[in-house]
Amino acid sequence: MKYGLRDKALEHLARVAELDPDNPEAYTKMADLYVALGDPSRAAEALSQLVRIHTQAQDAAAAETIRERMRTLAPGHPMAMRGSV
Repeated sequence: MKYGLRDKALEHLARVAELDPDNPEAYTKMADLYVALGDPSRAAEALSQLVRIHTQAQDAAAAETIRERMRTLAPGHPMAMRGSV
């Protein structure tokens, strides 16, 4: 995906997340794009929204899986800590 297309995709995903803040697919794709762009901090922010979504859905296993990914991208991020919401 070319750089300009990634920017457009991120704009679209941000709009999707704004309209539907509990949309896990939007945040997953945002995180993947930020990783591809070399921006682990923003990827971790997108992943933190996934932790929130999974925690609210009482899916502790999925939330922990996301936290594990966050720990590799941004080890110091507060949401990477187990049990943080």
